[in-house]
Amino acid sequence: MANILDYLDWRGDVPFSLSPFNDVDNLVLAQTAYTLLDGILDEDGVIAPEDAAKAFFEKYSHAEVLDDRARHKMAPFLLEKMSRAPRYGGMRLAHYINDIDPEGEAQMSAVTFVFPEFTYVAYRGTDNSLIGWKEDFNLSYMPETEGQRMAVDYLNRHFADFTGKLYVGGHSKGGNFAVFASAFCDPRIRERIAAVYSNDGPGFREEVTNSEEYAAVLPKVTSIIPESTLVGALFGGRYDHKIVKSTEKGLSQHDATSWEVLRDGFVETEERSEQSLKMDEAVSNWLCQLSDEDRYFFTDVFFELLTSNGATTVDDLSDGVLANLTDVLKSARSMPKEKRKEFSGMLKKLIKSIRTSV
Repeated sequence: MANILDYLDWRGDVPFSLSPFNDVDNLVLAQTAYTLLDGILDEDGVIAPEDAAKAFFEKYSHAEVLDDRARHKMAPFLLEKMSRAPRYGGMRLAHYINDIDPEGEAQMSAVTFVFPEFTYVAYRGTDNSLIGWKEDFNLSYMPETEGQRMAVDYLNRHFADFTGKLYVGGHSKGGNFAVFASAFCDPRIRERIAAVYSNDGPGFREEVTNSEEYAAVLPKVTSIIPESTLVGALFGGRYDHKIVKSTEKGLSQHDATSWEVLRDGFVETEERSEQSLKMDEAVSNWLCQLSDEDRYFFTDVFFELLTSNGATTVDDLSDGVLANLTDVLKSARSMPKEKRKEFSGMLKKLIKSIRTSV
């Protein structure tokens, strides 16, 4: 079945004047935001997509990128295809930022796609850094994270005087950032936003969803999730989802290049899979048993164990530093007895919740 790469082959020659901006265009841009443009573009610069693609593949060969185990390795190929597609002619990339703050436990990256007809701000989802992954866990007990605040600041810095049509979107945590930033940015900017896209992005705590700012942006939000989502079902959103088919199974459907495309739209379905609903129930039930203090403790200890041997990226883990949860549990033996007992008790609750639901 076709995906967003095929979409660029099929529809890349159709101008926006004949076929307006759609959900698939949104995902193309949100996924392209995973391209590492460090050293190619900065926050004050502007670059054409063909120049960005050329510079990227001068740094990394096509074979090197394909051999990468990163989940979003196809992003540079999307950029390359976009650079040759008349539909995206005249587009420029601007305001690139890739900020990882270990002290603030934040990972925020964004890039702006400037078209003659509109502008799209894309927030990148979780990258390869363990700091980025820890921030995902922080969403469970923090009303707002440092990355979310940085996302708001990005909109306020670059669009205070903007007068055109503005779209904001992202994939995974980037979708969460897109909704959060659109809600809590300067109200004058929020009024200019035509639509906000959360592509399998997690939701928010009640402190956010009950706010006036969130209510103001809610009618503009489009949430797109695969039928076996887990990430997109986490926490609350108060919005309906468009559910799409995927060529992958289970959690692998989070890879948005697996989402099925037909002409200028996704292949949709009416219901989430039974597996997705059961896993959502298991995680939700587990979280309900934990206070915010418990969630903080679990997150802090879990990532303390992951980084205990010097790991800073997910690749470090898969290279054998700590290959799986068994190694995490082995590392837990070195903790003080009471701390180990509390952490193990939380893990047992999670396992019991999964067994009960699944």
